[in-house]
Amino acid sequence: MTKDSAKATVAALRTGMQLDLLRGGDAAAGGGEASGEALVLDALTTAMRLRKDVAVLVVKHLGGIAAAADHTPIDAWLLCAAYTASAATERKKVLKLVLDKACGRLLSAALLRAAIAGHGVALAPHFATLLELATVLLQQKGKRAAVEAGSDLYCLAFDEFADVFKRQELLSRVMAHVGSGADAEVEAALRVLVRLASADAVAVRHFAPFLTYVLDYLSSLSVVQARLAFELFARLAYDGAPDCASRLTDELLITIRKQLSSSTPHYK
Repeated sequence: MTKDSAKATVAALRTGMQLDLLRGGDAAAGGGEASGEALVLDALTTAMRLRKDVAVLVVKHLGGIAAAADHTPIDAWLLCAAYTASAATERKKVLKLVLDKACGRLLSAALLRAAIAGHGVALAPHFATLLELATVLLQQKGKRAAVEAGSDLYCLAFDEFADVFKRQELLSRVMAHVGSGADAEVEAALRVLVRLASADAVAVRHFAPFLTYVLDYLSSLSVVQARLAFELFARLAYDGAPDCASRLTDELLITIRKQLSSSTPHYK
C-alpha cells in the first residue's frame, strides 16, 4: 500500500461509513446476535490488530485533521479501535493524539455523543478503552477542554451502558480520582458524580453505599469540593428516593450536624 493509496483508503473509510446507517443493524439484531455496526467495528479492530501499519496510517490521517467541523463520529470509533488494537508503545501515540484533539476542542461533546449514544452494542468490547481514555483526560491539570472531554466520556458511558458491573467499574474509576489528592482532579471527579446524579439520581443511588466513601475525604476537601460532595448526597438522598426515608438521608443529616458543631472553622 503506497502513501497515496493509504490516504485515499482512510479517507474513503471515513466518508463511506455513517453511524446512522450502521445503526440499522442494531434495530434488526435480536437476543445475543451481533449487530451490523458491532461487526463493522470488530472488523476494523481486527484489521488494525493484524496489520499494525493500518492503525499507524489511520492515526496519522486523523492527526492531520485540524478543524472540528471536519471530524465525524466515526473518527471516535477509529481512535477507539486503534487504541484497543495497538501494543503499549503505539497506544501512547494514540493517547497523545486523543489528548491533542481534546485540548484543541476537536472532540466536541456533540461528536462524542453521536459516537457513543445508541451504539452500546458495538462499543461494549471497547468499554475498558473508553474508561482508560476518560481517566487520562480527567487527570489533565490545567487543561480544561481535556477535562471536559473526560467528563463527557464518563457521563456518556454511564448513560449508555446500564449493566451494573460496568457502571460499578466506571464509578470505581471516578472514585479513584476523588481519592487522588490532586485538587483539580478531585474537583473534576466530584463534578462528574454530581452531573451523573443530576441526570439520573435513581440510577446513581443504586451505588450509594459505595459512594459514601466520599464522606471519608471531607476533612481533606476544599470548600468548593465539600459543597460538591454535599450536593451529590443531597441529590441522591432526596431526588433518588423522594417518597421514602432512607439511611442515606440520615447519614447526610448526621454529617452536616457534625460539621456545623465542629470548633474548626474549615468544617463549618
